[in-house]
Amino acid sequence: MYTCTLTYPKKAKENKVSGTVIIEFDRDSNCVFSNPKIIKGLGYGCDEEALKAANQIINSTKKCAAKCKFKCENGKIKQSFTFQSTEEK
Repeated sequence: MYTCTLTYPKKAKENKVSGTVIIEFDRDSNCVFSNPKIIKGLGYGCDEEALKAANQIINSTKKCAAKCKFKCENGKIKQSFTFQSTEEK
């Protein structure tokens, strides 16, 4: 539904790090996300990259809310961001 760009960090690539970062958002009644928080980190620059992507999602939800009239329940939403090394360890 929402798109974002996720870049595999150089430090993670150098260390052949793979895994998932999980970020939790708050969601309001207009389906707008805010307050991204790392629930499960990975390190090696992946956490920061996932937060950048999370902020892109937040901006998308704000733009959509301005055009669309969705109604949502307030609450928390979790999103995973997976980083995969292309090299064998």
